[in-house]
Amino acid sequence: MVARICRPLLILTALCAGIVLLAACSSKEVAREVEASSLHGDWTATHDDSEATLSLKSDGSLDASGWPRNLMCSADGAATVEALTWGDTVDLKGTWRSVSSDLTYALAFSTQGQDCVVTGWSSYVWEDSSGQLALKIFLQSVTDPDSASDNQVLWLTKVADR
Repeated sequence: MVARICRPLLILTALCAGIVLLAACSSKEVAREVEASSLHGDWTATHDDSEATLSLKSDGSLDASGWPRNLMCSADGAATVEALTWGDTVDLKGTWRSVSSDLTYALAFSTQGQDCVVTGWSSYVWEDSSGQLALKIFLQSVTDPDSASDNQVLWLTKVADR
């Protein structure tokens, strides 16, 4: 009788442990130890057949292409990631920097010369358990980043250097 009860309990325990481990493996944490040189290159977000790219250059300049206009350049920005207008995009130029040499994971961005509502934003660099780097871009609907929901965040993933 005890064996019949213990076996299902063991299976349930193993399944729960597996789910917890899987969730832990897919989560991201702030990349506090990221090297500044690892930030240079392309970062992308994809949706269906569309791709937004942010290219961070070693000289501090940036090029962004294929960005949904209502991500940064319209007064009525998208409230959710699903509401981003991937068929109406803009290309941006600007600058980027780490906020300090001790905080290489904290980035500040600025765009110039475009008719956009948002001309500056900040982001932390995040890293998952496999070492994949990502940038978290909050939509304009976010008033408190600590309480932003997943559908109010556009993730840009670092493209592997070629």
